[in-house]
Amino acid sequence: MIRWVGNEKGVAPYPCWSTVETGTAADGTEEGRFSGNPGGGLWMPGECDVPVRNHEWFWNPGQEHLCYSVSELMDMYYRSVGRNCNLLLNANPGPNGLVPDADFERYRAFGREIQRRFSSPLGTAQGEGDVIDLDLGAAKRINHVSIMEDIGYGERILRYVVEAYSEDSTWRPVCYGESVGHRRLQQFATIETARIRLNVTGAKGRPMIRQLSVHHVV
Repeated sequence: MIRWVGNEKGVAPYPCWSTVETGTAADGTEEGRFSGNPGGGLWMPGECDVPVRNHEWFWNPGQEHLCYSVSELMDMYYRSVGRNCNLLLNANPGPNGLVPDADFERYRAFGREIQRRFSSPLGTAQGEGDVIDLDLGAAKRINHVSIMEDIGYGERILRYVVEAYSEDSTWRPVCYGESVGHRRLQQFATIETARIRLNVTGAKGRPMIRQLSVHHVV
């Protein structure tokens, strides 16, 4: 099962958990309906729906100019997939039953941009426990971090901080967060470091990290 996160803008609130109260679609509050509940017993990930043509769910002639730009779609990606949700990007078939060329090309461009940004991480790590250390081998410029829990074990992380090792031999925070689940994607000002670590500061079980990766996106 999935649940609607409360809008048709392709974005999710944050934090956003994949669980809700057992036996209901939510815990009865607006926050519970849209953000989930980390203590819930029912697995119901959030889904962010949006039409590729701004506010238009059905095809109409002469509306190709309404297609969201790639930069707008990427912003949705960060705020949906990057917040532990599914992104449902609607297709608007024309009278011939086919997706119009302009729309189809926008989908392709969107996919290419996702690949350009994230298909070749500068470093990856995995493991279990409260601290996952990622050694990059040498100082590298980074401005994105991606965290993925192994959701076969559920969502366990409640709070975390991502830290970078600095030249003065100290760990300095670069970003914080709460829910992770399938994927948490965060941007920050470009830094240069040879080591990154995920430090889980609150959890409801032993954290199981499917992948921790860093990227430099320009």
